[in-house]
Amino acid sequence: FDLSSGINAEYGGAKSVRPKSVVWVLWGDGSCAYSIAEIEPATRLNLPFIAIIGNDGSWGQIEREQVKMLGSDVGCPLNPATPYHKVGEGYGAVGLEIRPSATEEKMQQTLRLAQEEHSKGRTVVVNVALGKSKFREGSVSV
Repeated sequence: FDLSSGINAEYGGAKSVRPKSVVWVLWGDGSCAYSIAEIEPATRLNLPFIAIIGNDGSWGQIEREQVKMLGSDVGCPLNPATPYHKVGEGYGAVGLEIRPSATEEKMQQTLRLAQEEHSKGRTVVVNVALGKSKFREGSVSV
C-alpha cells in the first residue's frame, strides 16, 4: 500500500475484487500515521480488516537514502515503544502486539487470534516489533 490512498482505497479495491476475502492492511509505523484514524469509521460501519503495523521505530525507507544524501537522519527516528495496538483499541479495534522477544509459535498464535477476532466481525490492529532491514535499499524516497 502507498502513503497517499489509505485504507479506504485498499479496502474498497480488495472487496470489489474479492468481496468475501479478509482484507489485510500492511503498514510501517511511519506510514500508518497517514490513515490510522480510518480505523474508527471501519469499526463503526462494520467494515473489518486486519492491520499489521511493522514497528521499527523509524521512517526507515526515507532514512537510508536521506542519511546518504544529506548526512542527517533528522525527522526519521520514531519511538519504537509507541503502542499502535492501543491506538487501534482507542478507535474500537482489537489490539494485539508481537514483541521483539516473541517466539515463532507466539507470533503464529497472535496472527491466528487476529483471524479469529476478524471472523467475529472485528477490526484488528497488530503492532509488530521489527528490527532494521535493508528493505528497498537503493530506492529514492527522500
